Amino acid sequence: MPPKASATAPMAAPRSFIQDVKAAGSNPLMTMPMLPWVAQTAETSVTQGGSDNYHWSFSVAQDGPQCSVDPYNTDAGNGIVAGTCNNPSYLTANLNDAYFPLLDQPGNSDPPNSVYRNQWAAVLARLLAALRILRHG
Repeated sequence: MPPKASATAPMAAPRSFIQDVKAAGSNPLMTMPMLPWVAQTAETSVTQGGSDNYHWSFSVAQDGPQCSVDPYNTDAGNGIVAGTCNNPSYLTANLNDAYFPLLDQPGNSDPPNSVYRNQWAAVLARLLAALRILRHG
């Protein structure tokens, strides 16, 4: 698998989305993930018209053959061991292959590449205010 993305990557897509929606003359609606992890980056491939960006949970190259794969990306498996499709035997994924930990705020023993909701919210607030979508006071 290619090198890991940086923990700042999760903010790139929302920033681009907000700017694109605003440029189109509309207002964005954003949500904050509540799960304890966030995707490193959007999954794309040359086949899909993007660049190769490999961050999925069940890599066929890493975990071996699986019952099915993404038709546009044959390395992105479904996590079910090949040959056990009718009576599934599931793979155990290393979440760090595809996700960064998502925590409320920085702490002393946080895992590497953690993303923090309080910092994410502050960046979004500044961006929305700069684009005159969110007004303070």
